[in-house]
Amino acid sequence: MKVLIVDDNEDSRIILKRTLESIGYTVEEASNGVEALKLAKESTPDMVISDILMPEKDGFMLCYEIKHDEGLKKIPFVFYTATYKDQRDEKLAIALGASHFIIKPVEPDEFLKIIKEVLQEYKEKKLPVPEEQLKEDIEIYRMYVDSLVKKLDKNIKDLEHELKAHHEIEEAFRTSEKRLSAVMDQAPDAFFIHNTQGQVVDVNKKACQSLGYTREELLSKTIADIDPEAIGKGKDKLWGKVIEGEAAVFESHHKHKDGDEFPVEITLGAIHLDHETLILGIAKDITKRKWAEKSLLESENKYRTLLENLPQKIFLKDNNSVYVSCNENYARDLKINPDEITGKTDYDFYSKDSAEKYRADDKRIMESGTVEYIEEEYIQNGKQYFIHTVKTPVRDEKGNVIGILGIFWDITERKKMEKENQKRVKELEDFYNIAIGREVKMKELKEEIQKLKNELSKYK
Repeated sequence: MKVLIVDDNEDSRIILKRTLESIGYTVEEASNGVEALKLAKESTPDMVISDILMPEKDGFMLCYEIKHDEGLKKIPFVFYTATYKDQRDEKLAIALGASHFIIKPVEPDEFLKIIKEVLQEYKEKKLPVPEEQLKEDIEIYRMYVDSLVKKLDKNIKDLEHELKAHHEIEEAFRTSEKRLSAVMDQAPDAFFIHNTQGQVVDVNKKACQSLGYTREELLSKTIADIDPEAIGKGKDKLWGKVIEGEAAVFESHHKHKDGDEFPVEITLGAIHLDHETLILGIAKDITKRKWAEKSLLESENKYRTLLENLPQKIFLKDNNSVYVSCNENYARDLKINPDEITGKTDYDFYSKDSAEKYRADDKRIMESGTVEYIEEEYIQNGKQYFIHTVKTPVRDEKGNVIGILGIFWDITERKKMEKENQKRVKELEDFYNIAIGREVKMKELKEEIQKLKNELSKYK
């Protein structure tokens, strides 16, 4: 079994060669795509394992040419890379015809397992048919440009020369560029491309619409004209980090032609060309979102004010009986601030027996999905109180129970009054019974007296 390994890093080739030779494979080496293609045509390998980022001809181009060579296109091609880790890189690799995409580092045993599986699929003619090279998906195109332009800007001229020798790839680039332009103009967000001095060099239709300028007018502007707030806050310092590969997302305000400003969310990215590096800024109008956030905050404040002014104690738990939030009255009982209750359980505040009782109630109610009204003892500061609790299952938008809402209040005084009333009723009942007994006896006495009077009258 002969394997051609392609990597411009000699140490990587040595490690890979030893790994493959340890299971009896014969290994040929190449330091770039040009050498590899030549070796493959001279002596057809059983498999090609290639890095991507290499001089003269990168791994993507090597894969493309092998898959378009009648004598080589059926050979399994495996990418083995530490530089290209994005899923979009993998999608491009598979679209070009690669059999597998392995990201370094990977354990030798796992690596060899993958290689053996690929070879077995090749023998059994089960390798998947490559997808179309450059899909219409904008993300695939961007990834392709990023792979062939951003990470190979030093060798872009050589790459362009090779692309010219392959009309199909050149045509694909032209088609993709047209598609990108069309997609950009259909995009719901504003696209701004500017140089590292902030001069705008390209925009899409949405950018013109959102700011009220024509395309020609915007191309005469700088980012300072469009987003003075961001420049004033030093956001232009992010450009250097973006060029180095870091992501940048922040909120700012864009200035309309009529002077009005509106909130936007900015996402920055870098475009590396052969002669310069440009910054791509995507601006999303977040006016509606800000309005919704403001409305939600006002609603939450009203809700919080209402809760904090209620005399009842209120709490919210998740479906594991873990506290999510509570109002000030309940937090005061627990001697904490309301925000400190998040993540706590009843075990943190009550005795084990009480905590288990409360949690058992929670579980029963969440499983039944019904509201329960509970009267029970409540210990606060070592004193015994009686409370009335209403526990209600909380459901999500699909109707699934996701937690429990509890509201309770002190009924100790009511319990005392009930006890006093019960005692008074008992006393009255006893008095009534005694009084009834006395009345019966008085009646019987009167009857006896009357009998005596009747008897006495007989002797007159």
